[in-house]
Amino acid sequence: MNCTRKVRYFFFSNPKDSLIIPHDDEFYEFLKNKASKKFNLIYSFGKKSACSFKYFKSKYIDEIVEFKILDKNYNFQRKISFNNWEKNIVVILGLIKILDLKIKSLKKKIEQLSPIEGRGKLHSIRVNKKKIILIDESYNSSPDSLKKSIENLLNFKKIQGRIICIIGDMLELGKNSTKMHIEISETLKKVKPDIVYTVGKYTINIRKSLPKTIKSLHFMDYKKIYNEILKVLKTNDVIMIKGSNSSKVNLISKQLIESD
Repeated sequence: MNCTRKVRYFFFSNPKDSLIIPHDDEFYEFLKNKASKKFNLIYSFGKKSACSFKYFKSKYIDEIVEFKILDKNYNFQRKISFNNWEKNIVVILGLIKILDLKIKSLKKKIEQLSPIEGRGKLHSIRVNKKKIILIDESYNSSPDSLKKSIENLLNFKKIQGRIICIIGDMLELGKNSTKMHIEISETLKKVKPDIVYTVGKYTINIRKSLPKTIKSLHFMDYKKIYNEILKVLKTNDVIMIKGSNSSKVNLISKQLIESD
C-alpha cells in the first residue's frame, strides 16, 4: 500500500524534525503511530476539529475560506478554482507557522498562488483553431486526487462548453486496483462529463462501469488519443487530463499545449 512506502521516509528523519500528515486520510492512525516513534512534533491538517491546521468555508461569503492554524484564525480569498486549493494552502500556512514567520505579511502572495504544470494548471489555448481550456493534472494520480479532479469540473460546467476527461491508469494500488478504478466511475456519474477517454490496462474497468449516457472510448496506448480529440473538439470545450506518470497521458497535454 502507498502509506507503507511513505513510512520509509520517516527513517531518514531525526527527532528534531516536524511532520505534517493528513488527518482526513484513512491511514491517519497508522501514519501517526509509525511517526510517533521517530518524531517529537507531529501536526495534522484537514477539516476535522482535531487537526492542528484546519480549514472550513466561510458561513457568509463563498469565496472566503477560513483557516485555523494552531490557536489562530485567518481568512483567505479563494481567487481561482483548482483542485485541493484549501489543502495546499492549509499546509503552506502550517509550514509558515512552524518556521515562526508572519502569515499576515505573506497573505497577498499566498492568495495569488496558482497550480503548476501537471498539477492542475489551467491553459487557455487554441487547438485546430478552436479555443479550449486544458486542465493539466497529468503529473500523477491516486483514487482521492482523481475524484477531486473530476469533482472540480463542476466549477466549469456552467461557464464553459463540454467537459472531456482523459484518464490514465492509477498505479501501485495492488490487489485493490480493479475495485478502486471501478469506484471512479461513481464520481463520473455524478459529474456527468460529455466524453470520457480511458487509457491503459486498468482504466478499462472505469469505462465498462459507465452508463451509455456518457460517451466513452478506451485506448491501450495514449498515442491514439490526440488524433481522436482533434476529430471531436469544439470551441469552449474543457479537457481534464490525469493519470499516473507512467501512463504517459502527460504527453497528450504536451501535444495540446504545443499545438497552440
